[in-house]
Amino acid sequence: MTRVSCNLGDPEYRPAAHFTLLLNGIERMMLDGKPTWRVDRTLMTSGLLDALLQSGLPGGRRLETPWLNWSYSSSWRWKEPPPPPPSRPWAEQ
Repeated sequence: MTRVSCNLGDPEYRPAAHFTLLLNGIERMMLDGKPTWRVDRTLMTSGLLDALLQSGLPGGRRLETPWLNWSYSSSWRWKEPPPPPPSRPWAEQ
């Protein structure tokens, strides 16, 4: 048996750095009172995830999704989070 451990108290340990951008959007909304992105983006993502999970149920069947037949465009652009400190490259996390 191989034992694996991690130091959760290490300030350089960032297993979920991708949530930083989500939290920044929530903070921006709380400060200025305006939604950071449109609600239909959340509804689309929820619908996609639900269809994906339902189609993977035992037997893995194709699932038609007519309710997802709509377009979406946004002016919001993803920004890559800052890299980890030089003392801890991604490959070693």
